[in-house]
Amino acid sequence: MNLYFRFWLILWQSIFAKAQGLLQPSHLRFSVFPTDCDLNLHLTNSRYLSFMDLGRTHLLGQTGLLRLVFRQRIASVAQAVEITFFREMAPFSRFTLESRVVCWDERYCYIQHEFQQNGQLCASAMIRVVFLKAGKRLPMAEVIHLLGIDLPSPPFPEQIAAWAAVFEIKKNKQR
Repeated sequence: MNLYFRFWLILWQSIFAKAQGLLQPSHLRFSVFPTDCDLNLHLTNSRYLSFMDLGRTHLLGQTGLLRLVFRQRIASVAQAVEITFFREMAPFSRFTLESRVVCWDERYCYIQHEFQQNGQLCASAMIRVVFLKAGKRLPMAEVIHLLGIDLPSPPFPEQIAAWAAVFEIKKNKQR
């Protein structure tokens, strides 16, 4: 992530964010600066991932996970990302980034990010996150327990289940 000014601003806001439920979406508003654009004069592909980092930071802050990350020295690490682009975002345009926890299994948390302008979906991404403590994978049940809640995962959407199956195929191919 190379959006340092935006990162520090979001981090500051996230530390003091009012706690909300784990399944409540986070909403952030941004403008596309010329430095966010590529030669085609629209938001460059890599910048979407950087904005998603900011969205996850804010989401972790409002769910209480960010405090755990700092206090318990837990790392939240992106394990896989899938993104689809629908509409371009031009310089100086404003957009909203909605980030939300969709579901989780024993090992991973699945977070959706949606980039919207004027009520239209510009891009949609899914990210699979793993939590690490002292370099070892932390089971999601333990992460949920550390939050002090007893909440089962919502049902897995068919799209995420299929996406997770693709990872298992790729992983087995590497062996």
